[in-house]
Parts: sequence; structure tokens; C-alpha cells
Amino acid sequence: MSINVESGLRQVRVEFLREVTYGIAPADPAWLRFSDEVFQATWEGSADIFEKRRLGSVDPDAFFAGPETHQLTIEYYLQQWIKSGGNPLDALGDAIDRDADNNLPNSIHVQIREKREVSGGADSGGIRVYTIAQGAYAGEVTIPGQIDTGEPIRPLVVYQAEKIRSYEVSQPAASTLIGCNGTDALDITQSVTVESDGTPATVDQTVALSGVAEVSLGVSLYPEIDSISLDLETIGDVEIWINDGTDASPTKGTIICTLRGSANYDNTEGDLGIPPLGAGSHQAALATAYEQFIDDSIERPAATSLATYINSAEFRINNNLEVFPQLGSRKQIIVPGIRNVELSATVFGPSESHRQIEDHLMVSETDIIWTLTGGTIQLDDAVLRDPPSRQYTAEEVTMNLDLVFVGQGLTISG
Repeated sequence: MSINVESGLRQVRVEFLREVTYGIAPADPAWLRFSDEVFQATWEGSADIFEKRRLGSVDPDAFFAGPETHQLTIEYYLQQWIKSGGNPLDALGDAIDRDADNNLPNSIHVQIREKREVSGGADSGGIRVYTIAQGAYAGEVTIPGQIDTGEPIRPLVVYQAEKIRSYEVSQPAASTLIGCNGTDALDITQSVTVESDGTPATVDQTVALSGVAEVSLGVSLYPEIDSISLDLETIGDVEIWINDGTDASPTKGTIICTLRGSANYDNTEGDLGIPPLGAGSHQAALATAYEQFIDDSIERPAATSLATYINSAEFRINNNLEVFPQLGSRKQIIVPGIRNVELSATVFGPSESHRQIEDHLMVSETDIIWTLTGGTIQLDDAVLRDPPSRQYTAEEVTMNLDLVFVGQGLTISG
């Protein structure tokens, strides 16, 4: 048997949903795909740990957690247009557009699930590892275009999230009853929901916590588990386990998941787990064509190519997110700021240096229109901020010019 370790080669599902209330997953969520093919999903989190030191010692004598920061990077192949009917369609719509109040249209939840079926887990039935992000706003977006490859356009979106947690759920080796208990006697007002696979879940049961007492989720057997959640935070941990007894007389067996209570986080927020699917859904495969740069056009102004020959281009959007700590929580407040949009391009041609440098010196304001298969991205009233260098070099075949344009707005059509 091979070693079954964490890897991008495993079955990884990456989804998002638009939040109605900031930081909260809606009931019966309709999880959406970034794309049928995601290239990377990376979480970087920090508890900003403080080392307390004192006179008379060379070593720290205590550690304390500060406000948390969480960054999530998603890179995927663009497969659907940014907007539909004026509303965000692709995840880029929530990342680069602004609403009537100049806010980003939506904050999002993100769920990343790594699934291993062959081996592993506390019950040797496999394991699932979840990354759950809440209250995420897109801070930086890159939309690259390369013509030296047939690779589809691969946007990269960097999110800041108010909270991200990891959950590990061991899968049962065979269909089984499930039970749970708390580790603090005061946890008696919360309910635990456990769901199996399926849209909707084939098994979906909820039970009220009873402090440290062992309770059964119900009479139905779980062939696998895809969601474990709480309706309210707990003080102590919540342990979910294989029920080796009956529904009426549960017996605690192998622990397959633990949800951490607020006592683990300096009595701030406890963890709520993996959002339940309920009557919601996981989006089916998009099964549509991927956007490719090689057959696109970039014009400045309309009907005039940006340059005689364009080697590459890249849109970059920065929403300048501001992050503020808040009293009574380790979650930080994330507020979208001003928007910076720029288009960089590498070009060459018979007289490109003259044309581009002249435009820069005259501060020519002209729309730049990037036409893709699904629609257009327009950089409004753009100027060439960073002009190219006219450099003649021995053995140089072409004078490649690097240009950077900035605009006064962004218009998405299609």
C-alpha cells in the first residue's frame, strides 16, 4: 500500500457561496464552482502570537494569541463569463466589480475539501479534511494572458477572510450510528447536525447537546460523513464518534471529529464546523469551454490594436482592503477600500516605441478594450503610466516594450 499523504493529487473540491449576512453561511446553501478545474487553493493563517518576556529570564514565559489574519489564494481556469444580467456570475464578478455604493458586491464563504477514501482516519475508513473560510473579500486579482502557450486564462484571486478553520473528519469503515458529547457541562443549548453525502444528504440528523452526557444522533446509519456543524458556539469541545451501542443506549466508540469550543480561543469564538447542506446543492460540472488568450484582442481605442504585436497582457486589480481588530473577538473587520486597476502588456512592432512614448508624454486618455470570448473588460480613460524604454541592444531581434496602463474605471460587458 502506498503512503497516503496530503497532496494536490487527492480528490479536492473547491467551492464558494455568496453570503447574505456577512460571515454567515445561508441556510440550504447553493455551493458554486470556481471552475471545473482549479489550479491551486492555498490558506495562510496567523494567530499573531505574542511572546511575553520579563526581567531576569532569557526565555519567554507565556504566549498569547492576538487578532487573526487569514489569506486564501484561489487560482483556476476561467470557464464562464464574469457577469450575467448585471450580477456576478463567475467568482471574478465578486472580486473586481463594485455596486452602487462602491462596495464589493458580495462577501463569500469558501469550502475546500480533500477526500481520501483508500486508507487513513481514526476508523480506517478514509479521511476528509476541510478548509472553511467565512467573511472573505477579494483583495488582489490577476487575470493573465499569454500567447506562447495554449493554456486557458488562469485568474488568481487573493482573499482576506475574517475567519478560516480546518476540520478533519475520519470516515466510518462501515455504515454506523453516530453519537456525540460535549466536554463542558454548561453546553446544553446547542444542537449538532451531522450529514452524509448526497444532494440533499441521504442521512441528515440533529440532536441537542446535553453537556458531557453521551447522546445519539438518531437511528439512521451513516455510510460516510460530509458535514458536522453546530447551530451555536460551545464553551468546551464537541466530540463526534462511532456509536458502538444503540440509539437508545449510546456507547462512545472511536472519535472521528472534534469541534473546538471557545475555551480553546481565550474564550472568544468557538468553531461551528462545516456548514450543513440541508436542501442546498453542490453545483454540477460547468462543462463549458475555457477562455483562451490566444484568440482575444486588445484595442486602444476601439477598432485599433493596442500594438502591432502583443506578446502578453495582464489585468491587475487591487481592492486595498483595510483590516481592523475589534474588541471581544479574534476576528478582524475587513473593509474594501479604493480600487486600483492596471493593464500591463509586452509589445513590439515597427514603431511602437514612438507611438507609446508619445502617448505617455501627451497623457492621452483612451479606453482599452480587452475582448474575450464571453465579453469585454474595458479600462476606462486609460493612460500609459509607465512608458517603455527605447533600448537598442546588440544581437537583439525585437525591441520588446513593457507598458503599464491605469484607468479611471472598469467596465465589464457581455
